[in-house]
Amino acid sequence: QPARPHREHAHPRSPRAKAFETRHLAKLLFDWMPHVVVDCHTTDGSIHGYDLTFDTSRNVLSCPAGPAVFARDHFLPDVSASLFARTGFRTWFYGNFKDQADPASGWESYPPLSRYGSHYRGLLGGIDVLLEAYSYVDFRTRCDVTSAILCEIIARTAARGPEIVSLVNGARADIVARGGNPRAPDPIGIDYGTPVRDSVGHLAFRHPGARLMDVDLDGWDLASTKARTVPGRERTVYRVPFFGRYDPVVSVDRPYAYLVPRERTAVLEKLVSHRLTTHVLRDAVRYTTETYRVIGKEPTASPDVGTAVRTETVLRVEARRETFDARAGDVIVPMAQPWANLATYLLEPHSDDGLARWGHFDDVRVGDDFPVRRVVGPIKSTAG
Repeated sequence: QPARPHREHAHPRSPRAKAFETRHLAKLLFDWMPHVVVDCHTTDGSIHGYDLTFDTSRNVLSCPAGPAVFARDHFLPDVSASLFARTGFRTWFYGNFKDQADPASGWESYPPLSRYGSHYRGLLGGIDVLLEAYSYVDFRTRCDVTSAILCEIIARTAARGPEIVSLVNGARADIVARGGNPRAPDPIGIDYGTPVRDSVGHLAFRHPGARLMDVDLDGWDLASTKARTVPGRERTVYRVPFFGRYDPVVSVDRPYAYLVPRERTAVLEKLVSHRLTTHVLRDAVRYTTETYRVIGKEPTASPDVGTAVRTETVLRVEARRETFDARAGDVIVPMAQPWANLATYLLEPHSDDGLARWGHFDDVRVGDDFPVRRVVGPIKSTAG
């Protein structure tokens, strides 16, 4: 049978925070503010030689600096090596062969969109671990390898506890400091998609990974791989490029704050659901802002949603600087807060997983000013 795209961790859609499970999982995260999160799944996909694959936040140029790179470059490779030495279980970063019938084609993964849990949690500045037991190995092996790697993760987290706490707390504190006194350049990646057109001209997006490193990948002989047989006849190691780096095609510098009109109640409710700090203006205030004008608006099909049909709204914008009079009752979203990068991802109109993308500003027409403005000067203290 052909490889099926991985879906287990594609839902719930974190930025939308629409599903019942999403809202309650978010509440757990926000109430506990964990330093490390482990998310356990099972997947199928390519024919490879691993009992389990793992991953972490790969939208590293959108996240608070430190935790995601630490997980990718140190924590998870150490866990994998220690697990193999102790148990013989083979593990590696989650993904699939670029060409299912050709292991030498390279190893790639799923898009770094923040609708996926690992990437969303990366925006919050923690260490995220995604576990994917391999559905082509027997059930006992799936249970045993998941249990074993959880023990390894817990033991290593305990052994490096002070370092991990310091790393995560420091990353979040750094975001607060940057938001209180923004200095360009301080880019936050907000769009990882390369626009393309399908055969009838509809807009779509590709998310090609860039080469992170060359690796020796465990697999099976080519005949077994093509026949999709696990276990295959002979274990084989393939030297391949790992396309595990993702670079944003659009980034924005960190502002002091965002200004949301008081009429946008659905948007404000969504910000509150993500536990972002907001302040209601008691009085009218004049701000220096960057205001976006919408110069393009187009639908695109939502990726990786199974049989459901969902449409996203893609906006193209251009910015200008102006003096803008905010009204009493309008809302400030300050960037001097630990999850400010999430606020940027949600409120920038051309974000690939923001509130505009999910239809919250579909009333905005080409030629209109986008209602949410970026405050680029210090925030005046007239907010309640």
